[in-house]
Amino acid sequence: MKHKHFLVSDSSALPSSIVAAQRFFKTYKNSTKSGRYHEASKIAGELTELIESNIDTTAEDMRLFGIKLLENKVFLESILIFDAASTMSEKIENSQKKLEMIQFCVAGMRDTNKAMIADDSNMKVVVKDHVIPLMRDKLHRMKSTSAVSEQYKCLQMSWVLHYIEWSQCLVDQWKEREQTLREGVERLNEVFRQNKVKHWVYGLLFNNLGIVCEGTSRYEEAASFFKQAVDVYQAATDYYDREDRKQHIERSEINLRRVQQKIE
Repeated sequence: MKHKHFLVSDSSALPSSIVAAQRFFKTYKNSTKSGRYHEASKIAGELTELIESNIDTTAEDMRLFGIKLLENKVFLESILIFDAASTMSEKIENSQKKLEMIQFCVAGMRDTNKAMIADDSNMKVVVKDHVIPLMRDKLHRMKSTSAVSEQYKCLQMSWVLHYIEWSQCLVDQWKEREQTLREGVERLNEVFRQNKVKHWVYGLLFNNLGIVCEGTSRYEEAASFFKQAVDVYQAATDYYDREDRKQHIERSEINLRRVQQKIE
């Protein structure tokens, strides 16, 4: 009988029915730390095939397992599991749920990037050369998803672009971060047009564009982006928490006052 439950230890936690995954964890970790990223991707594919042979294990099971690994500070293994979960999600029949699951998996990668670099700054190279390209690959796969509205697809992809630009910030890829942010803004402009302000991710992209511009001494441009971020936060209709809206507005207003002082 196959089981989908996970046994989480303080180190290399494993799906209880996939004992062989232990060797995948070890080789994946060695490959990524040695810069053999093509080999690491191959290992991820092999692990995914193994997991998919266990019919009771779902993409959501694996995503939750990745979170447990992250909580236990088993970082590279967490990236591997989020990658596998994202690949597994492509077989979800409901296209909206498929896009959501990929977005959640990339969010897990973003969170792992932050924790991994905080634990060891030398891991920046792995994030830059391996994890961010993985996140980009997930974005490409989302783009090819059919049987879903362009608006819904754009919204989920915009969140993934936010996770990517945030990760690029962690590894000091300022030029690449700006390109990613502008890509997100352009997508939302094109697909949602006047309705783009209903989504607070649009404000996040503007706020972070302001930060990039401020960091490169483009203060007038930064001020414009911070103002637009405040406008979006005030107009957005998809906030779940009123306090989140308040905090986002306050943050962008503080950023705006700071760059206005630099302009003066």
